[in-house]
Amino acid sequence: MRLTRIAFLIVVVASAWSGLQPAYAQDIAIPDGVVAKEIDPPVPSAIPGSHDKRVLVMEIFDYACSHCRAFQPMFDKWAMQQADDVDILQLPYLLGSSLDSNLQLLSGRAYIALMIMGRNGYPTQSLLAHRQFFDEILPFYQHMTKSDPPGTYKDMVEFMAAQVAREGMGKDEFKKIFFSHEVDEAVKSIQQAEKSFDVPGIPAIVVNGKYYVAPDPWDTKTPTDEVYNGMLKLTGQLAAREP
Repeated sequence: MRLTRIAFLIVVVASAWSGLQPAYAQDIAIPDGVVAKEIDPPVPSAIPGSHDKRVLVMEIFDYACSHCRAFQPMFDKWAMQQADDVDILQLPYLLGSSLDSNLQLLSGRAYIALMIMGRNGYPTQSLLAHRQFFDEILPFYQHMTKSDPPGTYKDMVEFMAAQVAREGMGKDEFKKIFFSHEVDEAVKSIQQAEKSFDVPGIPAIVVNGKYYVAPDPWDTKTPTDEVYNGMLKLTGQLAAREP
């Protein structure tokens, strides 16, 4: 397994949902608390550095999502256990949220900027900052909105840049990348991809542009850890079926 962590996903096809086809459903049970859909037609994608891999697993998350924060350590552990022919890519969810779509866009841009910095010589530092953002971005946003006067989104960017600097990366370099055309284009590509996947909620996993796996929003009985373990088990089964 290799963590791709590159901020480009190019998708040019729309999608529609159907249930898992019988060829897959015959011997793959959907765990309690989990939903799985087939993307029909599949969404072709071009990921730099991924062309030699058998299967691409994409996790879709949001720093301000408490469920994503709980799922992240489990997903990271699962990802490190996968074979070398499985590529892992994480995508920030950029289609708006009930909390604040501007915050979501800002934090998504921050993730993309971190991954670019990781590619440019800070792989460990960018990963550490990425993990810290799950704990730091939402509390700061809540503090900012309750201040008198309330903070601005410029304050949010400065806060994120300060956290990046704390991990040993350049604050000004982060802000330059954050506002760059490269990040603009990555945001557009990710939004196009997520529209094609028709993702109704997060955290979510997409396997090879063919299958979507996520918690069942209508299930209120299955324990959260059981749901997340079920998602990962099902993801592994679907990935194993890929040629």
